[in-house]
Amino acid sequence: MSTQTKKQKKKLETSVPDEAAFMDRILSQILAAVSGSLPPEEAEAVISMFIEEFGEEAFMLLEKAQSAILGELPPEESEAIINMFIDSFGQDAFSSLRDSVLEQVVPNSQKEGKIT
Repeated sequence: MSTQTKKQKKKLETSVPDEAAFMDRILSQILAAVSGSLPPEEAEAVISMFIEEFGEEAFMLLEKAQSAILGELPPEESEAIINMFIDSFGQDAFSSLRDSVLEQVVPNSQKEGKIT
C-alpha cells in the first residue's frame, strides 16, 4: 500500500464514528474519485483503498450500480445490478450511493418522498 493510500485510509477511518458513517464517507470519496472531482493522486489513492478493502469486483459493481442509477443500462440489467449491490453492501449503502450519484447530477435536489 502506498503512503498516499495509507494516509487516505487513515483520514477516512478517523473522520467517521461508526461503520455506516464510514461507508457513507467512502462511497462519497469513491464517487468523487471516479467522477474526476478529486486531484489525480488523491483519486488513485481512494480507488486503491476501495479495491484493497472490497476487491476489484466490488469496484466494478460500484461502477455498474452508478450506471444503473443514472439510467444508462437496460431496466432488467439495472435491477439485477442494484440487487447485487444491495446484497453486497446493504440497503443503507445503496441509499447513500443513490443520493451521491443523484446529487452529482442535480445538486440540492429532492430525492425522497413525493417529488413535486
